[in-house]
Amino acid sequence: MIRTHEQSVVKGTNYRYDNEDSKDLQSNVNEYIRQIADFMESCYEEWVRYIKEKRKYFYPLNFYTVDQMVLLQEEIAKYRNGKEVSRFLGPLLSLIKSQCSLTEDLDEAVNKVQETLLTTEQTSNFENMAAKTSHEEAIRNFLLATEESGISRKHALRAIQSQEFDIEDTDAGKLNQV
Repeated sequence: MIRTHEQSVVKGTNYRYDNEDSKDLQSNVNEYIRQIADFMESCYEEWVRYIKEKRKYFYPLNFYTVDQMVLLQEEIAKYRNGKEVSRFLGPLLSLIKSQCSLTEDLDEAVNKVQETLLTTEQTSNFENMAAKTSHEEAIRNFLLATEESGISRKHALRAIQSQEFDIEDTDAGKLNQV
């Protein structure tokens, strides 16, 4: 809170400075600061859990401090974009591979990462297409089963739209219960 001659400014809003309002304003500001502090603390705890999990999965991260990991990330990004990198990149990478060469070893590592990312992306796309295809096939099977059970196509489509039951549930006995 910034106090000027007759006003207090809090969070960009002007308030008249009265002794009565001062206590309410002070408690509002204190509550606001407390909420920000709680939020920051929860973000910090979430970040610590995330780093801990990644360190378990990627063991070499245990060789680096958080500051060093940030520097590595920035410098490797520069390297990938063809920009000049810091003189500290080589020594940092030497913790994992002695005599690490920026031209050969880093190029090989970057290429492997790109291949992995592309493979993962393609696999994900294939899985999404397969899921979509199996969902469409399940709808077709459901519509066929409803026709065989004597349920009109109109009612079957309404049932699918309203999600009254699982579309993959094409057991004729269950369809007759509709």
